[in-house]
Amino acid sequence: MATAHNESKTQGPLRVGLIASGAQTAPLCAAVDACVLVQPLGQAGMPPAAGLRDVAWYDDPRTLLSQTTLEAVLLATSTRGDVELASLAAERGLHVWRVPPLARNFAEAAEVVARARRLPTIYRVASWWEYVTDHVWNELHWPAEFKPRFSELLVSAPGPAPNDWPAQPAETAGGALAS
Repeated sequence: MATAHNESKTQGPLRVGLIASGAQTAPLCAAVDACVLVQPLGQAGMPPAAGLRDVAWYDDPRTLLSQTTLEAVLLATSTRGDVELASLAAERGLHVWRVPPLARNFAEAAEVVARARRLPTIYRVASWWEYVTDHVWNELHWPAEFKPRFSELLVSAPGPAPNDWPAQPAETAGGALAS
């Protein structure tokens, strides 16, 4: 007997939909393809050839979100697109995992958090800091007496291509620097 997308499930992989675009498509598709804990049932946002093989492709992400077999959605589009799609997905009872940032500005972030708190679903925005503390921070060899009080990290890296969504201020909270 199949469970509805908003009911708990006791076994098997998590049934997910994948919506991605731009430079984030390939890494996210590779991660989903390699993970045995998720079962991708549909994908949208990217060109069909850029997505996962043997997974249904949808022209419209909203059509993918309406599939009753999904339990969660993975989002990696523009910030504006992720906010809108995540809201739609959470209201339909789907759990949401997104790439950062949370929103384009502080007011929108406050709205996203307030909306997510009202719903019984999980709304997760990936955190770079959690990855660093889990995989890098503890592996560094600190002197026994070292106790950090303030840390500052300056990073220089090439920005995204001009046509990629993180380079567009209207799509992100200030463009590539905010991402």
